[in-house]
Order: sequence, then C-alpha cells, then structure tokens
Amino acid sequence: MELSGEHSANVVHENRPEFYFRLDKQESFGLVQVTPGKGVRVIEEVEIMPVTNENTETRTLVPTFTKQLTGDNFYKVWPQEPLKPGEYAWIEYIEGKVELRAWDFRIE
Repeated sequence: MELSGEHSANVVHENRPEFYFRLDKQESFGLVQVTPGKGVRVIEEVEIMPVTNENTETRTLVPTFTKQLTGDNFYKVWPQEPLKPGEYAWIEYIEGKVELRAWDFRIE
C-alpha cells in the first residue's frame, strides 16, 4: 500500500503530537512509520499467498498510548516515545483485509 509523493504536505513540528479519532465501527488503528521510495511512500507490504489467496500484511507500527474518551469510539492517541524526523501515517484497518484508510504527516 503506497501514498503518492515523497513527502506529506502535512507537517508537524512537535515530536510527541496528540491526535483524536472517532471510529465508525470496531476497527483497528495505529501509527506507522512510512518508508520513503522513489516518488511514493510505502505504508505496508502486502503479500498474496498463491494457492489460498490469503493476504499477509507487514507494517511497522509505532508504539502509542491510547485513551478512550467516550463510549462512542472516540480516542486520544499519542506516541510513547518522541518521533524522529520522517514520514508517518495514522491508519485505520481491519486485520486480514487489504483495505485501510491513512492520514499522513511528517515530522521535521
């Protein structure tokens, strides 16, 4: 799964930013460090097994703290450690499905 462009247009200057999410349904979410490539940024690697067509997703999750603020899937999340300069994305996904939503940013 890739994002176009070598850098996010969203710049964060704080190395331990706080984010707030409201999820539509019970999905997983996490912070990933995005791997830069030529003209793209890679969020995760997806491998499809030949005979079974099962998907294997490989992503680099950054450890975060999560606090549920209300009972309607509203969360405050922030990284456990200061983030190094680079490209990141918050992703919302369902394990085992090659489908995710991403909100990218970079730390300068």
